[in-house]
Amino acid sequence: MADPTTRRRAAIGAVSGAAGTLALSGFRSAMQPLGLVFETAPHHVLARLAEVGLLPRLDPRTRQLVKVAVHVGYGTAAGTAAGVLRRRRSGLLTETAVGAALGVLVWGGGWSMWLPLLRVESAPWNWEEPTVLMPVLDHAAYGAGWGATFWALRSTERTAGSKGTSPPTGPFRYLSASAGGRGGRPRRGGTRGPGVRGRGARARFVQHRS
Repeated sequence: MADPTTRRRAAIGAVSGAAGTLALSGFRSAMQPLGLVFETAPHHVLARLAEVGLLPRLDPRTRQLVKVAVHVGYGTAAGTAAGVLRRRRSGLLTETAVGAALGVLVWGGGWSMWLPLLRVESAPWNWEEPTVLMPVLDHAAYGAGWGATFWALRSTERTAGSKGTSPPTGPFRYLSASAGGRGGRPRRGGTRGPGVRGRGARARFVQHRS
């Protein structure tokens, strides 16, 4: 069973994956006027399932809803896996860059292995059009959205977890180290300053002389 920290990263990764999917959709919308938009991998999978008879015929509205659900589910699942893998914490720029790299890896894993194996899509080395670059770019957009959201959610989590628990700083840290119990009285056996030890030594010397 995964430890709580891993489960928390997985949950944050899942939410970030959904946000990354929205970023990917926004990127595709921006590219649509240029005629560079085509069906995504989940849509190709649905088309392949319908082709081999594993998916029943659906009316256009239901089919579109299924496409959206599969699209978001795919992005959320990839984001969950990325959240489990991403243990380190960095700044916004680094997390966004790491996310973009992970998004490209998701594209590489799908378009070079399981999609060609399922005869859903050709591998990149078999393409004959410059649009072969578009899946790389939109997956990078997905990963960047994932990374930025992952950073924001983990930063919020860290801030909420540390609220009210930060150790005292400045001169107060000496008070917290030497004081305890009620009213800030020194703890028995606690740390004493050099002046206290000096007075104790002089008192013992006077008693010995007397």
